Amino acid sequence: MAVYEVIDAAPDHIEQIAANMRQVDIDECWAQSGTTVREGLRTSLKLSTTARVVCVDGTPGAMFGVLDHREHGGQLWMVGTNLIATHKRACLECSRREIAEFRTVYDKLWNYIDARNVHAIRWLRWLGFTLSEPVEHGPFLKPFHLFYWFRPANAAVEVKVNDR
Repeated sequence: MAVYEVIDAAPDHIEQIAANMRQVDIDECWAQSGTTVREGLRTSLKLSTTARVVCVDGTPGAMFGVLDHREHGGQLWMVGTNLIATHKRACLECSRREIAEFRTVYDKLWNYIDARNVHAIRWLRWLGFTLSEPVEHGPFLKPFHLFYWFRPANAAVEVKVNDR
């Protein structure tokens, strides 16, 4: 049985993730920012208030995080390797727990998703995000969906102790 863990991301993880990226994530990174995956991961890791890696038997399968935009909420990002497709169910459960934690910190979570990334779109809907109609986004004005979640007005926030 595989062992799944979520650990804090470090610069050393960038090469491991980038070397095994899914093509859809490589294409999305380029279309959204005009940068390579390695450049995008370096920037995202540097700017994120939280960045983590999902590991399967010690091998990094995905890196994700959130950039704090204060009153504009948290900007989510994630890139994955083919390992997350092989271990889809466990990775879905890990992501649900992590997003739940982000929702205790932020009133809004959002970003843009490449309209071609159908698996990620399905995953975002499963996590309870709303997606806009495609809009032109990024330096090449490719179709992207804005995805977002807002805390309902007057909703209570459950405060959890981080057990990492």
